[in-house]
Amino acid sequence: MTQLIEAGERAHAAGPGRPHPPVGRGHGDPRRPAGLERWGRFCARRHWPVIAAWVLVVLSLGLVSNAHHGTPVNTFKIPGSQSQKAVDLLASQFPAAAGPSATVVFESPSGPLTDPNYREAIDQTVTNLKGLPDVTAVTGPFDPTATGIDGLESGQPVLQTQTLNINGRQNVGFATVPFAAQLDANQSKNVFVALQKATAPAVAAGLKVDLGGPVVDAGNPPPPGLSAYSENIGLVLAVVILLIALGSFGSMAVPIGGAIVSVGVSHSLVAILGSTFDISTAAPAIGAMIGLGVGIDYALFIVTRFRQGLSEGLQPEEAVGRAVATSGSAVLFAGITVCMALAGLHFVGVPFIAQLGYVSVLFVGVAVVTALTLVPALLGALGTRINALSIHHRHETVDVHTTLSARWASATSDHPVRYA
Repeated sequence: MTQLIEAGERAHAAGPGRPHPPVGRGHGDPRRPAGLERWGRFCARRHWPVIAAWVLVVLSLGLVSNAHHGTPVNTFKIPGSQSQKAVDLLASQFPAAAGPSATVVFESPSGPLTDPNYREAIDQTVTNLKGLPDVTAVTGPFDPTATGIDGLESGQPVLQTQTLNINGRQNVGFATVPFAAQLDANQSKNVFVALQKATAPAVAAGLKVDLGGPVVDAGNPPPPGLSAYSENIGLVLAVVILLIALGSFGSMAVPIGGAIVSVGVSHSLVAILGSTFDISTAAPAIGAMIGLGVGIDYALFIVTRFRQGLSEGLQPEEAVGRAVATSGSAVLFAGITVCMALAGLHFVGVPFIAQLGYVSVLFVGVAVVTALTLVPALLGALGTRINALSIHHRHETVDVHTTLSARWASATSDHPVRYA
């Protein structure tokens, strides 16, 4: 009762327009802070052991992922669909026809492909293609293809054939090279090199040779262009935006550093899981972009509230605890919500899509853990130096009550009907 009276007197003395000192947060108060606040204070107080533990986790997972990582498997199936039933039936009854294939196209610079020199080179190329591992029946440009049954001869049906792998001008033809089994990324690269070597006689004869088909696409993919640097581009843009929004390199470094660690740990976990489960090449890329976004976002919640606490006169450890207790709870709730939404992709019924959701859940989960452990430790290590290396002319702690977002919030709340 005495504490309540004293708190009321302090609140009355502070006035209606000034923040009230928190009740039950003094050193002599027997009431302990809430769970998340205690955790935040612990991470801030023991910041170096927490940071060292994260360094150990990053290095350990990196070493394990390098030693035991899986190979991406790009398969697309829709269980229960008519097309999937047809593919499965074809694979069980005609395995040679269910595998991937490559197409070798021959083009003559002058004259028909039936020219003796060209034909001899093409025949030698087809022979080389038939000798490749796991290749079934190669159909060359000059091989006859069945087109139907034309009447009876001596009581037996006559098979009508026609050469369909050469165009009307006879200057372009192709060979089909089917494979008996599915090929992973490394096998496809080796097969592409073998296909190039097998077509050497045709190239030497002056023919233009082009390779195509699923096997070639997997073994010789086109350059990714800017997409190969998507994460780096995202990081650079995030650094610029956060530097302008927060005003200092110290404030910017915490959410960026936390997001980088989060994405790195997630990549290592995905690589390790890839040795047991089939994971496509698209899943880690999508997970990384989602993880980068939420990792920066979640850390930014806590950093902003920490800076606000410092501006209100709190000590760094108490400001970290308050930030984790308030913004940290929002991070935890948001992370769980996002994970549930991503896990809901399981009910789409397409394993490939569900896999994207599972991997993204892992990235978001690690981002939440990072925001609630590493970020408070980094804030505890920086303390009042959070605004170090300011890009503004003034170096004092930013007053959050005069920021653009605060003024915007006041304007919308003062005139709700107008803005609605």
